[in-house]
Amino acid sequence: MGYKCFQMLPEDPGRMRKPDVSVIRIERFRALPKKSPGYIPIAPDLAVEILSTNDVISEVDEKLLEYFAAGFPLIWIVNPILRTVTVYPNPGTPVILTKDHQTDAPDALPGFVCKVSDLFPSE
Repeated sequence: MGYKCFQMLPEDPGRMRKPDVSVIRIERFRALPKKSPGYIPIAPDLAVEILSTNDVISEVDEKLLEYFAAGFPLIWIVNPILRTVTVYPNPGTPVILTKDHQTDAPDALPGFVCKVSDLFPSE
């Protein structure tokens, strides 16, 4: 799903971003005036970006800054090579979680708890 909620970018107020995974709580989705606009005009409750070998760190950082400015409350950057999840709460300090940690997203996914290692194929 694409998100078009970046009006704060004067150089590109129509900017659309498509996180690799995203979650919007159902009550927020139901409150949208138009159910199928082709994009979502509000920030998701959780956005997940999965790094690939061709990602450039400056482009990933640019997405993070845009997501923060648009009010995304929680962003995960998943690194399949290092098998880590970096959790970026907005506002807050990012935390790098490794295979032995658990991750959750209580506001976006109530009751969801997952060991980071379970997010990746078995070694």
